[in-house]
This record gives sequence, C-alpha cells and structure tokens, in this order.
Amino acid sequence: LMAPKFAFLDRLGTTLDTEQVALVLGLLKAASISYLSLADTDDKLSDYDAVLELLCDGAWALHPLQDGEMLAASNRE
Repeated sequence: LMAPKFAFLDRLGTTLDTEQVALVLGLLKAASISYLSLADTDDKLSDYDAVLELLCDGAWALHPLQDGEMLAASNRE
C-alpha cells in the first residue's frame, strides 16, 4: 500500500473542486501511479490520456486524447 502501481478513482469531481482534482491527478502522475477514473462527461479531459467508453451491449471504445481532444477511437466488441 505504500507504493501502489495503480489507483481506481470514483468521481473525484463530486467531492473535490477542479483545482483539487488537478492536484490529486498531478500527484499520481508525479509518483508514476497509473489510474482509472470514473467521471462524468463534463470533466476536464486535458487531465487524462484517454477516454474508455463502455456501451450497454458490452462493447467498448478507447478514445486516445491529445491536448484534451479525442482522437480516432479503437473499438472492441
């Protein structure tokens, strides 16, 4: 627990303000801790590397991000 390689974050923006979320994500990045964050669609995408979209039928799409903008998706079913 002292040096995790991965963190699972559940809707940080519901309990923290924008600056606090950026601080937490920055600390994780500085410590080389990978993370998966459940978030609402209105969260600031520039804080992330990609968006994993989970669809109701079990399919999913990975949308890489560059400067907060989505690039072409890689789809899986």
